[in-house]
Amino acid sequence: MTVHEESNHVKAGAHLVAFPLPAGGHHARFVPFIKLLARNGLTITVITTTNYLARMHQALAVEKKSLEVYRRNIRVVGVDFPPEYSEIKSDNFLTLIRATENLKDPVRHVMKELMRYGRTNGIDESSYSHLRLRPPVCFISDFYLPWTQVN
Repeated sequence: MTVHEESNHVKAGAHLVAFPLPAGGHHARFVPFIKLLARNGLTITVITTTNYLARMHQALAVEKKSLEVYRRNIRVVGVDFPPEYSEIKSDNFLTLIRATENLKDPVRHVMKELMRYGRTNGIDESSYSHLRLRPPVCFISDFYLPWTQVN
């Protein structure tokens, strides 16, 4: 892809998926990056765990200027930890890393739907109906989620 083709693709609102480690510090470092991508016209779907949904929504829409971009280009989708990990705390890092491996199936399910439809069935899509919902062209994940990387 040439630089010219790449810039046209960005102008067209390419769809990216971001999946940070479900821990406060990791989410905090992803948020500015996600906002930067969205301000440049990209559509971003953020996958997080349901216990981090509210925090992610709040972090993405903190300032008035960000709120407009957030509403226009970003959506957040939650996946559930299995019940045995529902009370996990991010301060127990090794347990958290092991628990995230149990998110493989839910994340794969979300990605399959996004690749097929550009949207996820089973979540409230009404608040995201204005987004350009094409299949994603890029998946950005945290270093501590090696199972999300393609070899």
